[in-house]
Amino acid sequence: SPFALAKTLNIPLEEAKELYSNYFKTLSVFGRWREEVIRKSHKDFKVSTCFGRVRNLYQYYNSSDKKDIRYGERTALNSPIQGFGGDLIRMCHVKLWTKFLTDKEFADNVLYHSTVHDEISLLVKPNYLKKAYDILKGIMYFHPDGFKVPMIAEPAVGTSWGTLCEAVGITDDNKVI
Repeated sequence: SPFALAKTLNIPLEEAKELYSNYFKTLSVFGRWREEVIRKSHKDFKVSTCFGRVRNLYQYYNSSDKKDIRYGERTALNSPIQGFGGDLIRMCHVKLWTKFLTDKEFADNVLYHSTVHDEISLLVKPNYLKKAYDILKGIMYFHPDGFKVPMIAEPAVGTSWGTLCEAVGITDDNKVI
């Protein structure tokens, strides 16, 4: 909203209203998408991700409190986008765990460490870095049915979260490029 924008950017409300208006003029397709999602969510009391996972909104839209209804609308807009990201990371997890279960060499040299939001952290033995990098690029690059563009994730390499850097490749002697 213009109010939230003004607060976040620490600018006057009138300036935020102008930025907000110009944003929707410039990206009119987003404005139409936004209106359609809200309209449909009010009608169906739910929204879903591209892959069909549903977020029910009945509790917000059945309320007489306008704050609840506005929260439902924000949720209706956020859920398909955030949920899509969640669906993608789940697909990557399935592919990754399939690799762990079917490739002994991979399982012996790569250790699943953690997942944080949309990142998967793995510990890789140094002498297996190039092979793991190439395998992971293959796992993280895929083209779901019905999508015009592929989904691409770029592996990052480092000895800790603080030292991670994007890598365009790994040399045969396991040096990060």
